[in-house]
Amino acid sequence: MEVLVVDDDPAGSAVDVCAETDGIILLSQAGQGAANARNAGATVARGRWLVFLDDDCFPRPGWLDGLLTSCQHDHSLLVAGRMVNALPTNPFAQATQELLDFLHEVDNGSNGSVRFVASSNLAVSRDSFLRLGGFDPSYPVAGGEDRDFCARWRAAGGRIQICGNATVDHAHPMGLTGFCRQHYRYGRGAWRFHSSIHTHGSRGDRSFRAPSYYWRLLTHPLQRHPPRQACLLMGLLGVTQLMTTLGIVRESVGGRRP
Repeated sequence: MEVLVVDDDPAGSAVDVCAETDGIILLSQAGQGAANARNAGATVARGRWLVFLDDDCFPRPGWLDGLLTSCQHDHSLLVAGRMVNALPTNPFAQATQELLDFLHEVDNGSNGSVRFVASSNLAVSRDSFLRLGGFDPSYPVAGGEDRDFCARWRAAGGRIQICGNATVDHAHPMGLTGFCRQHYRYGRGAWRFHSSIHTHGSRGDRSFRAPSYYWRLLTHPLQRHPPRQACLLMGLLGVTQLMTTLGIVRESVGGRRP
């Protein structure tokens, strides 16, 4: 096993941390984005299997064994682990987790078919990953590149599976400003994803969601939380959709300016 860290921070914030641990391979890039960072690590990696982990995710015991056991040497299989919010008292982190959980429930069929998983906890054959071209580096910010990769993976005949024994705790503290900025970026990525479907085809669903989808999203917390907490999360989920819409409008009007 080898550990590669790709530092996308122009200030090089990972340098000191990586220097404290022997055996870490550190790659640096100056603000080129998550897709480029993951591709850079995959290109340098020497193993047969790639495991992607974001820097705010903390693996639980058995995480790596769970992912690799699920792969079972099947190069057509993309395996994702579970992600759990590690900051339950932070309403912004909890609302983002609520959104992700809802997307997984809606996009992944009851018959076991899986269409979308987040790239923050993922295992895949290196050869298959590189053959597909990795993550699309044209996505300007983090958000959408994982959905794009999943769609291309399935279009190429690959399968996606969720491993319940590979759990990470996601600790991403946010305030209102960071929360809005994150979902604004997701909107920008969503526009690019749907535009690429329209242009190139064969990447999945060509249409945006029906109104009933958004109602189910907004009321989703009522099924999982006490009334007071559910109302707060419902309001924040409404904010996510507002910011996503603004990100979509920005991309549709202004193209891909920084």
